Amino acid sequence: MAHRRTERVAKPPVKAFYGGKVFDMGYVGDDRKKQFNFAAMRISDNNAKGYVIDGTDVFYVTPYSRTSKRILGDERATVLAQVEELERQ
Repeated sequence: MAHRRTERVAKPPVKAFYGGKVFDMGYVGDDRKKQFNFAAMRISDNNAKGYVIDGTDVFYVTPYSRTSKRILGDERATVLAQVEELERQ
């Protein structure tokens, strides 16, 4: 029986979006959980309100918060559109 090779498709890195800028967290490494944590810390450390974007999932982060809130619906679509627009520039 032949073994079937499966290729891993790399997901885009987690992004931090705050202050009108998008930051790619790929420099942290390949661990997505670590990327997410660093993105949230980056937002909080800069005393900002912002979003962590993991693929199509969007989470809201506030300064000094120990939690993130998943964003759905129109707000999610708006944030993803803003990030896409900034990345095209």
